[in-house]
Amino acid sequence: ESASELGKAKEASAAELVKVKAAGSAALAAKAVELSTLKESGAAELTKVKDASGVELASVKKTLTGELAKVKEESASELGKAKEASAAELVKVKAAGSAALAAKAVELSTLKESGAAELTKVKDASGVELASVKKTLTGELAKVKEESASELG
Repeated sequence: ESASELGKAKEASAAELVKVKAAGSAALAAKAVELSTLKESGAAELTKVKDASGVELASVKKTLTGELAKVKEESASELGKAKEASAAELVKVKAAGSAALAAKAVELSTLKESGAAELTKVKDASGVELASVKKTLTGELAKVKEESASELG
């Protein structure tokens, strides 16, 4: 009778171990899918941010190019008028046109730099956020693995 009871207990214990292993494997697989989904959504969000930043930077560049063209046209117009005036007046108009063009060039350069700096900030913030999500998920995955190993052990 003892041998029979021991045999039954071994069979029940083996069946329970199979159930625990299956449950642990299923939980680990679910966490792996969840981690994969979060990584994909994080990558998609980062792509959206990069795309939006690129569009905004392109818009700023287009606007500044248009403004620069207007300044050049205005300078050319002023220069045409100055040709009709005296040589001294011509020198004054050229100086004013050059100063305005130089000021717009500095303004354009400043706007490009601030746009690039803003884009870098957005990229850095997105990278930090993605790294934080990855760290959190890696920690959660490690916990699930430990729990599964503990349940299996």
